Amino acid sequence: MFASLLWWIAGLAGAGGAAWIAALFVPSVAITLKTAVDFVRSPVGTVAAAIVGGLVLYGAGYVSGDMEGTDKTRAAWRAANVEADLAAKRRDALIKAKVAADADAASARLESDDKITDQGVSENEKPNPGRPECRATGDDIRRLLSIR
Repeated sequence: MFASLLWWIAGLAGAGGAAWIAALFVPSVAITLKTAVDFVRSPVGTVAAAIVGGLVLYGAGYVSGDMEGTDKTRAAWRAANVEADLAAKRRDALIKAKVAADADAASARLESDDKITDQGVSENEKPNPGRPECRATGDDIRRLLSIR
C-alpha cells in the first residue's frame, strides 16, 4: 500500500497527474496517452493544443465572470459603497448633533443648579438679625458642601 501511495504522489508531482499513473497499469490508457502526446508534439497538434488551451482559458474566464459583467458588477458595488458611506456620514452627523444637544441641555441644567446653589449660599451668608449666633460664612458653606 505504501508503494501505491508513492506511485500516486510521484505520478501527480512528476508526470502530471493520475492519468499517467493509470497508464502504468492499464495498457490501453498508456497507448491513448502516448498517441495524444505524439499528436500534440506535431505542428498541427501544437496549433490545435494552443487553440484548445485558449478556448479553455476564455471559457474559464467567461464562467468566472472576468470577461462579461465584471465591470458592471464592480460599478454597482462601488455605487453601493459610496451610498453606504454617505448614509454612514449622515447617521454620524445626526448622532453628533443629538449628543451635542444633550450635552448642551445637561450643561444648562448644571449652570441652573449652580446659580440656585450660589443664591442659597449668598442668602445663608447674610447675618441673621434674629439670631446673631447662627451666622455662616462663605467658607463654612463651602466646607459643608465639600463634605457631600
